[in-house]
Formats: sequence, C-alpha cells, structure tokens
Amino acid sequence: MLARSREFRDFEQRLRATVSVAQPDRAADFGSAGWGFESLQARSIFRSYFTKAANLRAVLNWGKKQDWINDRLPSAEHHYHVHLFEHYWSPHFDYPMEDEWITEVWPENDLRAPVVPTTGEYMCEHGTYDCSVDSTVTISMPSRWLAEKLKIQPIGRNADFVTKDGKILVTDPSTRERGQSVVVARQDEICELLRSEDLAVFWTLLGEKNYYPPERSSQWPGRLTLLGIYSLKGDQISGGFRTEFHPGRE
Repeated sequence: MLARSREFRDFEQRLRATVSVAQPDRAADFGSAGWGFESLQARSIFRSYFTKAANLRAVLNWGKKQDWINDRLPSAEHHYHVHLFEHYWSPHFDYPMEDEWITEVWPENDLRAPVVPTTGEYMCEHGTYDCSVDSTVTISMPSRWLAEKLKIQPIGRNADFVTKDGKILVTDPSTRERGQSVVVARQDEICELLRSEDLAVFWTLLGEKNYYPPERSSQWPGRLTLLGIYSLKGDQISGGFRTEFHPGRE
C-alpha cells in the first residue's frame, strides 16, 4: 500500500490506517412526521502486528475466525500525560521490552502465538497540559518495540521518527497534509527487520457500512461488518475478509 504524496514515495509500508467515507446527509420527506435526514457511512480500520515467521500460519488461521470488534487484539496503545518527545526514552517507558508482546486476549484466551503491535499513538487532549492547543491532537507513531528495534526517535514539529543520522524511517503524513492519521514506514527497513528478527507482519481489518434512514431512532436497519486478515508474503499482500450482517431495530 502506497503513501499518499510524492514526499513519501519511499514509504511503501503502511502499518496502520483508518479510512472513513460518509455521504452527506440528504433531506427526505417522510410524511406527516415532517422532514428528516438520511445518511450512508463506511469505515475501515487496518492494524498491523509482528509475529514469529514460524507462527504466521497458525495466527492467520486463528485470525480468519475472529471478530475484531472490542479489541480482540489490542489497538495501538497511547500514553496519556506523556509529552510527545518523551517517546520512548523517558522513565515512563522503563519496563522490559518483553512486556510489549501480546500473549493473552479477551474474552477467550485462545491466541495461537505471541504478537507485538507495530504502532502506537500520541494524544494531547484539549484542555490538558498548559491549555496551549485549541483542539485534541492525535499523531500515529511506531510502537515502542518497533522504535527500539529500528533505533529511531521523534524529532521536529512533524514528529518524524529518525535514525541518529537524521534519516526518516517512520512518519504520519497527516502531520503535513490533511487526511486520515496513519503510520507509514520505509518498506526496505521493515523487510530487513523481518529478515533479521525472523518475523512476519500481518494486518487485521475491521470495517462497517451503515445506513441511517430519516426515522433513524426507530427504524435503523442494521450494520454490515467486514472482518479480515492479511499478511505480507515476499512483496505481495495476500488475504481476505468476510462479511456479517447485524440486524437493527424494526
């Protein structure tokens, strides 16, 4: 998956993405009750994780049966009240790297092998710290585990994660241009990490499609959910998804 601008043409590995599409509300006449609005919405969330290459098949077979709603695999961790440029060297992160690996899941602890998230998230909520921001700021970033392995740290107003010689390896393009917050990384660096650590990377997909009729409070028809899992094999991403319909109110 390619990044979104020429500035990031070398960043070909997208580790996390959220895509939302909404049709503007349309006025609709529903009789004596008056006028209301109907709308269509679609949303897809991709999250990625590493696992040992030898365990990939077992994890994929497990993932094909999962419902990713309610964080079946934990979402990107964000650390409240940690300043942006304290990631990940400050005492707040002074705990064993082994703790970054996910070994248990909820509600049924049936995860086939340990996995580790590739991404994290910085969040500064409106009204916190010194009240210097007008609205909540969210920046997607590499996970602590990935940052440590690539030996990168954030710099600059865009919070790019760079090596000691200043080479940008991981970034969030939304810090430069309008769009969804995502994590993109240099594909060659990720592939080299996979080889050196004997790892594999996979993505989960959680999506939904909703239609809200004018009389949405009483006649919401339901939600179509998309549940998928994908992995990188060579230079190709393969996988698939299934759909489930959840009936609404009649």
